[in-house]
Amino acid sequence: MRDRKYWALLVGVLMGLIIGRLTIPETVWGAEPVLIVAKGQSIVEDINHPNTAEIDEAAAYLSENSVNVPPEIEALCIQYGKENGIAPELLEAICWKESRFQPDVVNVSGTCHGIAQIHRGSHRARMERLGVTDLYDPKENLQVCADYLKELFDQYEDVATVLEIYNGDGAAASDPERTSGYAQKVINIAQALERAHWK
Repeated sequence: MRDRKYWALLVGVLMGLIIGRLTIPETVWGAEPVLIVAKGQSIVEDINHPNTAEIDEAAAYLSENSVNVPPEIEALCIQYGKENGIAPELLEAICWKESRFQPDVVNVSGTCHGIAQIHRGSHRARMERLGVTDLYDPKENLQVCADYLKELFDQYEDVATVLEIYNGDGAAASDPERTSGYAQKVINIAQALERAHWK
């Protein structure tokens, strides 16, 4: 599959040279994933394969932060990421940040539940529309999470703003520069996940 992608890219470049219109995809390694996630692409998009040092660095970062995505959670993130146009690594990073992948977590105030810490009161209508009844079921919890993120990405293209609002900071909608450690950590983990298990 990857070979076909590179052959197609090579043919495109050669055709571009022949007709005098060469378009090279923008490289975003090390850049904040703004429009890329909103378009349903990968957080890290690059025409070059990451080198071994980058992969090792990402793996070390994930190890330091004890990020071990359970296979069943990874599968759900891939499924709902694809359905909603969201990078699965972003969903995985949110689950890590919110619950460390524990499906039965409740926040201190008792208002947010499950692996992605869904606020039942705020998402009651969404849960009814999706047919979700059990927020302690990772599948149902992630379904609500991905649906909410899709709605936020439809309104705000900046991933940091989306994450701040997801985290309950409504003021981020009117102040794009308002970024907390929450958003930055989720972005860092998501980027490291992609580099560590390059697709």
